[in-house]
Amino acid sequence: MMIKILVEGGMEVLTDRIRTPDTDNPKGYWEFERVKKLPKGDITWLKDAEGKAIKIISELLKYLPDTHKFKVLFMCRNINEIMASQNKMLQNRAIHESHTSNGYLAEFLNKHLNQIYTWMNDRSHVEYINVNYNKMFDDPLAILY
Repeated sequence: MMIKILVEGGMEVLTDRIRTPDTDNPKGYWEFERVKKLPKGDITWLKDAEGKAIKIISELLKYLPDTHKFKVLFMCRNINEIMASQNKMLQNRAIHESHTSNGYLAEFLNKHLNQIYTWMNDRSHVEYINVNYNKMFDDPLAILY
């Protein structure tokens, strides 16, 4: 959703369009597969990303090098909604749900978020703002302006 908004606003996006739209995300994913190689130190593509938006999941943010400056739009969504969305996607793909309880998963996700915020706050090369996922639907003008 956010990448689509940025595109509509005139921002260029670094994407490879390898992951195509499907029933879980009919408008597409806007991903760039090489992002997944950040943990292995593959950052040569970052020069192609300068001045562009790129989608990076929170788990991979900690691999962004301090040799570049980053502005992060951090999408915030209710943990229960994230879990419901993930469970629906797994069902759609005929993948059996994990035996992990939602309580454990919520605790894990909250711990992860705390770690990511600590990491971002401790990095001078990372500037971020939180964007409330639900408010983007309820009152997008309040978020965008």
